[in-house]
Amino acid sequence: MTLDVECDKNYKLIIFKKMSKRLILLVIGGIIYPFVAQATIDLSVTSFQGGQSLNFGRVDSSSVVTIELKIQITSTDTTPYQVKQILLEPIVSEKGTPLKDEVVFFYTIRGSNSRGSLYNTILKPLSFREDTLYVSDNTGNPDSFKVAYIFNGKKLTTQGYFFGRIGYVLEPKQGSPKTVIFNIEFDARLKLEAKIYLPGNTLKLSTRTKDTLSSYLKVSLKSRVGKDLNVYQILEAFPENYKGMKLPEGILKFYISESLKGKGEVLTPTILGRKELLIYRSREGSDEFKVNFLLDEGEVKNLEAGIYRGRLIYRINQDGEEKLIPVDLEIEIEKKFDINVMTQGLSFYGLRPDFPPQEREVIIRIDSNLRRPYQVSQRITGPLTDEKGNTIPFKYLLMRGELLEGKGEILYPSFEATGGKEDVIFLSDANGEPASFRIIYKLVPSLEILAGNYSTTVTYSLSER
Repeated sequence: MTLDVECDKNYKLIIFKKMSKRLILLVIGGIIYPFVAQATIDLSVTSFQGGQSLNFGRVDSSSVVTIELKIQITSTDTTPYQVKQILLEPIVSEKGTPLKDEVVFFYTIRGSNSRGSLYNTILKPLSFREDTLYVSDNTGNPDSFKVAYIFNGKKLTTQGYFFGRIGYVLEPKQGSPKTVIFNIEFDARLKLEAKIYLPGNTLKLSTRTKDTLSSYLKVSLKSRVGKDLNVYQILEAFPENYKGMKLPEGILKFYISESLKGKGEVLTPTILGRKELLIYRSREGSDEFKVNFLLDEGEVKNLEAGIYRGRLIYRINQDGEEKLIPVDLEIEIEKKFDINVMTQGLSFYGLRPDFPPQEREVIIRIDSNLRRPYQVSQRITGPLTDEKGNTIPFKYLLMRGELLEGKGEILYPSFEATGGKEDVIFLSDANGEPASFRIIYKLVPSLEILAGNYSTTVTYSLSER
């Protein structure tokens, strides 16, 4: 029991406090007037909007709305207490569909209380559970604090008028709990939203490797259920290089994949043409899908090396709303300047002075996409020599060439002596087109040639001219 005494010259007030009751003795003129007062504890919840509702109004996927509530506890008691939040009724649409999206969040505002301890001070989703908001000090002093509620439509995928009920429960350590009920409501309307995600800022394909011959972009859509949604693809600028040379149609193909709800209209690789094309449609609301792109490896081998740039436009529309999203397109044709030599080797075995003429041949293929003229040269490192060091004069080793594919000039169209020096044996055309040709070496008999096995080394080089 505790005793409080207040005095005045005309009367004396004596208060005895024990548990939740107070015995008050009022002494006036020596006469004692006793009476008992009941201790009280109460809860009030105030919205800065007014009323008993958390009403976020009309919202959409771009909305961020904050509402604050002030929760106040008045007490003439010394009993500790706590305040909890309970979602009494789940948030559902007018059709009874539960809200599955995480769009409503809450937290208690640090520093808004005076005495006790706040809980859930970090933003978290409002869900169908019990959350402790506040715990008083040990003497149950009166206090107040604030709670912030936030609607963030970033993850909104459904629309409708949503309604739920939230309870604020005051639980004293001794005594009955008290509850204040608030409605929570909002009118969600999905706006047409479309985003395109790329591995980089530009859709890039390249002939460098097998992997870079393909790429993709992902289209993410937020839209209304039950309304026709169409996605069109337009090749606004056909890829071209710095010279204005355009890639041929047919080199680039595309198709749609990974749609969960809608219908892709192009499911097999199809040539990317200039005509606007419907590639996707749906009435099922939010979705995403991939647009895959492929370079036709067979079509690129004869293209000029360099970077070809173009632009795609994606036109998305639903119920009178329309979005246009441009996508830059970059195609790299890697430089090729290669020589491939298939040879039997320049070796002659079992030679005798009376041997018949013998031939060896070499096939040379040039792969170039530089569109610049080139030449092929040969260098014979020395005369044909046997294991004893005997040699065959160059005048007995003849050569000629013949064109197999492509364009260009063979500089030894008929058999001539090699001369034992470095020679240009092939000149490309002015455009440096790929080509292949054959070189035939013939060793003619002579009494000067001693019996034996003879060989030498020939190297071939490719250079621009």
